[in-house]
Amino acid sequence: MTERTTGYDHRVPKYLAIYRALAAEIADGTHQPGAALPPQRQLADRFAVTLMTVRQALRALQDDGLVEARPGTGTFVRQPGFAYHLAGLRSLSEELTAQGLELRTTVLATELVTAPEEVAARLGLAPGERVLAVERLRSASPEPDAPVVPLLLQTSYLAERWVGRLAVDELREHSLYRLLGRAGRPVVSAQERLQAVALTAREAGLLERPVGSPALLSRRLSRDAAGEPLVDDRAILVGDGTVVVADRAATDVSLTYRTQNSPG
Repeated sequence: MTERTTGYDHRVPKYLAIYRALAAEIADGTHQPGAALPPQRQLADRFAVTLMTVRQALRALQDDGLVEARPGTGTFVRQPGFAYHLAGLRSLSEELTAQGLELRTTVLATELVTAPEEVAARLGLAPGERVLAVERLRSASPEPDAPVVPLLLQTSYLAERWVGRLAVDELREHSLYRLLGRAGRPVVSAQERLQAVALTAREAGLLERPVGSPALLSRRLSRDAAGEPLVDDRAILVGDGTVVVADRAATDVSLTYRTQNSPG
């Protein structure tokens, strides 16, 4: 029988029972993503255990990607993330919607700027040429009835000649890949690399994570059928509980980027 006064099952080890109780409260929304769990002393009193037992339970929750410890601040429920399959040629927005997520796109900026040196080199532009820079914040609700949370911050660079050929005002509803296809220059190949980074103050504010939180930086260069560079993308993807999975076969390897809570 579950002990109501302490809130956990005495038939299992105390730390595991506390883990289960807190995990259930995270799942049912008692503790919302980004919210702090009660202080360790308060949890110890609630479950009638020692601080050492509470810390053991919190470590188990952290190991499973449900919470994160912030030194000097407390233990916080992790924000949910999403799965990102590296195989195939879907855009980031198409990757999200393919998982059944209701994607919300906020276009933060659309402007002509002088191409940063690295962007100009990747797009095959001369120094000083201008590019269309489109910055978008992608958000979604990872589960039905769950709150919408920011998942990635993306900046896309295109040569200035595309300005008059793309319906930029449709970027809130359609992917850039789709708009390029409608303009007669579909993306047929892309090279992407992922790098571990820490969120800057601005990135953390937009993605609603603490400054310095782990994230993945995706740099993707998309090309048309002739091999000409079309889009240079820079996307910051939330790193909460994410892993890269390799499905190996005799002649192929399929890589998958997903959260620890994703199926598989």
